[in-house]
Amino acid sequence: MLTQRVAELEAKLRRDSRTSSDGPVKAPPRSRRLPSDRPPGKQPGDAGFTLRQVEVPDEVVTHRPAACRCCGRSLRRAPVTSMEARQVFDLPEVRLRVVEHRLEHRRVVGARR
Repeated sequence: MLTQRVAELEAKLRRDSRTSSDGPVKAPPRSRRLPSDRPPGKQPGDAGFTLRQVEVPDEVVTHRPAACRCCGRSLRRAPVTSMEARQVFDLPEVRLRVVEHRLEHRRVVGARR
């Protein structure tokens, strides 16, 4: 039963709009942009911008392989032969901050109204 279900799901994945019997084939949507004589992408002369890696990141996560991909043996005590570092720049989570302002009313002791 499970094998039959897997076969059905794989058949669904292989089906697209041309092989489906769901009805007439709908044409893909067309872009409403007008053609231009300029090439796509960054315009010539623009310097562009790239985020460079920082020397001291806020957090370092080390990903260690547990076993060899070829033989399956443990790599726990194997020496590190090289390391590759990539940095992901994320904006901090936006959080609502509530500040309550309280105004104190005071009166000098013994003062008349």
